[in-house]
Amino acid sequence: MTPVQTSSQVSAPNRTATKGVEIRPSDASTILDFIDALQQGTNPKSRKTVSTYREAATALADFAASKGMPVLEELRREHIEDYFTDLHRRGNRPATVRNRHASLRQLFNWMLAED
Repeated sequence: MTPVQTSSQVSAPNRTATKGVEIRPSDASTILDFIDALQQGTNPKSRKTVSTYREAATALADFAASKGMPVLEELRREHIEDYFTDLHRRGNRPATVRNRHASLRQLFNWMLAED
């Protein structure tokens, strides 16, 4: 009898990553600073939350670089809308898009607070 795999044992396909594009140094620095901030303070985030936020920020940075868009700190609304349109076009589920949106909201709120 073949064992049945549960959803926790099977990972979903990654439809958010852009292949072959390196993160620009300024974006990498921004993401590292954001991750450091998440792990410190009076309310440090869990490893899973940090990983989710890092993945979302990295995917956006990859997308922006691949499309010739500005660095993370200079992105505008239309760039973010293009990113989410691309997520939908790639076949990401609505829950994945909402997760990315929530994660990136935290990134941009942090960047505004750091300004």
